[in-house]
Amino acid sequence: MGSEKRDELDQLIDSALAGYVDAEPLAGLEQRVIDRVRLATRTRSLVRWASAAVALATVLLAVVATRPKPVQPLVGQAIRPAVLLPGAVPQSQRQAERPAPRKQKSRNPATQTRLPKRDQFPTPAPLTAEERALIQLARFHPDEAQSPSELRPIEIAPIEIAPLQIDQD
Repeated sequence: MGSEKRDELDQLIDSALAGYVDAEPLAGLEQRVIDRVRLATRTRSLVRWASAAVALATVLLAVVATRPKPVQPLVGQAIRPAVLLPGAVPQSQRQAERPAPRKQKSRNPATQTRLPKRDQFPTPAPLTAEERALIQLARFHPDEAQSPSELRPIEIAPIEIAPLQIDQD
């Protein structure tokens, strides 16, 4: 039974396919396929050229950016000779005569020297401009400089927001 059904199915498929054997492709199919292949190769070559141009531009930009810039001479600026005061040492000699840097002291608090103790703490400093202005105000207008005997807290009125009116037609 199984082989009879297969034979019928095979015959049906063979008869259906027999109608396609004699069919010819549509006119111009070969030319359309050739045109698509040519277009694909052109697109690939354009992509290759564009990527090569971008790579070249990147390399050129990197070369230009890392190139050392030439030193331009100072034009229009006169070089003034250094004027030395009597007893002064030129800077070139000063650098040569510098003593070698000292070694850092240990950070152990017991071996460090203590800072001098001041007689008064905090150390007095000159008056600022605001402090001088306050002293002048107290001298010339003593009534205004005194604080009021009755201090009242600041009162802020509560904010009242009226609800929005929406007109519905």
